Amino acid sequence: MKKGLIVVLFAPSAGGKDTVISALHQQGIACPCVRETTRAPRSKDNGFYRFVTAQEFQKRRLSGSYVFDHEYCGYGYSVPINDLGKLLDDGNIPILKGEITQIEHERRRLLELWPNVRLMTIELVPKPLEKWLEVIRLERYDNVEARIADGVSELGKAQGELRNLIDHLVDNHFGELERTIESVKSLITV
Repeated sequence: MKKGLIVVLFAPSAGGKDTVISALHQQGIACPCVRETTRAPRSKDNGFYRFVTAQEFQKRRLSGSYVFDHEYCGYGYSVPINDLGKLLDDGNIPILKGEITQIEHERRRLLELWPNVRLMTIELVPKPLEKWLEVIRLERYDNVEARIADGVSELGKAQGELRNLIDHLVDNHFGELERTIESVKSLITV
């Protein structure tokens, strides 16, 4: 496995990020980097989140304690720099969820913080798109239409204007989860 590697996984809402990260973690391939968020817990969070108040989030944001710091559907999300650093120091391959609109800035920032670390960016592309739309509507998320609009925009950017910043596009075919996991795993373990 590639030590000294940070993997950033992008995908639209309900695009398979948590599922792929959980599988890679269970297989001992990569360690999820916990995200801090101001939203309420959900039953399927898989331990990938630490829940903080909006005040604590803002305090940490202002102190520069986060990477991939953003708001989505009215909630704050970010990755604590100290948690990411600890995973690297312990010899792990951290895998984290990124926000596509921040890829250029955060890529630069990660490489400034860890100049000797390789950064790999992967966009999961739900296939077929119609199935993704069906799934996201059934998930009972708040702000479903905003999530769909954001997801369509993200996929367009990942395959268009931001394509040069995405190292790999991986098709995530519904019903073929193992294939998606193996595709991502093969990129990380080569």
